[in-house]
Amino acid sequence: MTARSRNDEEKARRREALLNAAQYVFYDKGFERTSMDDIANQAGFSRTLLYVYFKDKKDIYRSLRIRSVEALRDRMRNHVDIEARGITRVRQVGEAFYDFYKNGKDLFDCLSLDITLNNQQATLKHDAKHDPDSLAVEKEIMKICVESILAGIEDGSVDATRVSDPLQTAMFMRGALHGVILLQDEGGSALLENKDIDNQALIDYTLDMICDAIRLR
Repeated sequence: MTARSRNDEEKARRREALLNAAQYVFYDKGFERTSMDDIANQAGFSRTLLYVYFKDKKDIYRSLRIRSVEALRDRMRNHVDIEARGITRVRQVGEAFYDFYKNGKDLFDCLSLDITLNNQQATLKHDAKHDPDSLAVEKEIMKICVESILAGIEDGSVDATRVSDPLQTAMFMRGALHGVILLQDEGGSALLENKDIDNQALIDYTLDMICDAIRLR
């Protein structure tokens, strides 16, 4: 390994450490009350080094968002079999999303953090919605979902009369599953523990309901 490649790896590790620290502090204190010093201290680096990687808090926030949506996109790409029947691909999209939560919870939490911060900060909401890089990745994610639905319509496994707008259906799928995941999370409803509801069974039921809603019978 060359000195340059080692230097690049070290830079990448530092950047990840700073992003992880920022995510933690944003959750703990909120975006508005978090300072660049707070993030640098949490990461164990100097404030000066933090500014080498990010120009301000909004830049950090943007980078966190892009990191999370890219990870979700890659998870879906790896999980969905484009040779499978459409309805199978629809379920695989949902399974990939849940796998993203189980095996990349910090990144999944970042998506939820994004929603929380957007609701709190009007300026962040505008920036996030119109940031070209994160928006481009979001479009790729929804494209995977939409193409699965369209494949099902074409191969006869999805009922075309149940899908007036494939993008709308894809948004429903993602929103429904995201909501259930949050509900069964350790920070979600205590009712699940009181009623001894199995988390995996709840996710499987949700995926069954989503698929059954558009499956051609």
